[in-house]
Amino acid sequence: MVINKRKFYVLLTALFLSVIAALRPFGFDRDYFNYLKRFINSSFQINTRFEFGFEFITNIFKLVFGSETFVLFLFVLTFIALITKFSILSRARNFPLMIVIYSMLILPLHEMMQIRVALASGIIFYALFLSSSLELSFIKRILWVLTGISMHYSVILLAPLVLFTELFKKRSLLLIILVLVLPSLFILLSIETLVKLDFLPMLAHYIQMSDSVNLFSSRVITLVALILIGFWNKNYLPKNVLPWFYMSLLGIGLFFGLQSIAVLPQRLLEITIFSYLVWVPYLPKISRIIGFSLLIVFSAYFFYRAFYISPFFTGG
Repeated sequence: MVINKRKFYVLLTALFLSVIAALRPFGFDRDYFNYLKRFINSSFQINTRFEFGFEFITNIFKLVFGSETFVLFLFVLTFIALITKFSILSRARNFPLMIVIYSMLILPLHEMMQIRVALASGIIFYALFLSSSLELSFIKRILWVLTGISMHYSVILLAPLVLFTELFKKRSLLLIILVLVLPSLFILLSIETLVKLDFLPMLAHYIQMSDSVNLFSSRVITLVALILIGFWNKNYLPKNVLPWFYMSLLGIGLFFGLQSIAVLPQRLLEITIFSYLVWVPYLPKISRIIGFSLLIVFSAYFFYRAFYISPFFTGG
C-alpha cells in the first residue's frame, strides 16, 4: 500500500496538536472551565448560551462516552477543526510552513481557547474549499453553511462566500469596494433590530463588552500590508483562490467599519486571518517572499506574546 506522504504529515500533525490542545499543558484560558461546566451539566434541552449544533454534538458525545470524558471531547473537536483546515493548506505551495504559521498564529487563539469558533470556522472553510474547487450543488452548500453556523453564529458572515463562490472568483474593483464597505454598513444599520429579535444571542453580549481597539497594532499593520500586496497581485491569483482574498478583505472591512462595537470587529477579524494562509502562497515570487516574511515575523511575535507578554493561559 502506498502512503501519501503529504496526507500522512497532515494527519500526524493534526493528531499531535490536538493532543496538546486537549491536555492544555500551558494552562487554562478563562473559557476552559465554562466549557467544562457546560459539558458536565449539558442535557438535551434548548440553551441560548451555546449554539444548538454544538449543544447537540456535546450531548451525543456525552451520552456515548460519559460525562468524565471532557479531555477526549476537546481532542475530537480540535482534531476535526485542524484536519479540515490543514487539508486546505496542504493543497498550497510551502504547506509545511503554512502549518507552522497556523500553529503559532491561530491555534492558541481558536483551538486552545475559542473551541466553538475553531470548529465552526473549520467547517465553513472546508465548505468554501469544496465550493471553490468542485462543482458543489447549492443545496449542499446550504447544508455546509447551516452546519457551521450551528456551531458558532459568527461564521454566518462568511456564508455568502460559500453560497455564491462563483461571484467571488471575479477580479472586480467594484466588488472589492463592496466587500470592504457593505457588510459593515449592513450590520450597523440592522444591529438594533438583530439585538431586539435576539437573532444572534451573543451579539448583545459583544456589544456590552468594552475593550480598547488599537488601529495601528502589529496585527492590523501586517494584515493591511498583506491586503495591499494581494490587491497589487490580484491578477496572478488563481480563480479558486480569489474567494479567500475576498475573505481577507471582509475581515479588514469589518474591523475598521465596526469600531463603535469594540469587541465584535476583533472577533470577526480573527476568524478571517486563516484566509491569508491560503492565498499568500499563490503570489508571484518576490511578493510571496515578502508575504511569507510578514506572516512568519508576526506569527512568531503573536506566539511569544500569547505565552509570555500577555499570557492567554494560567495555572499550567
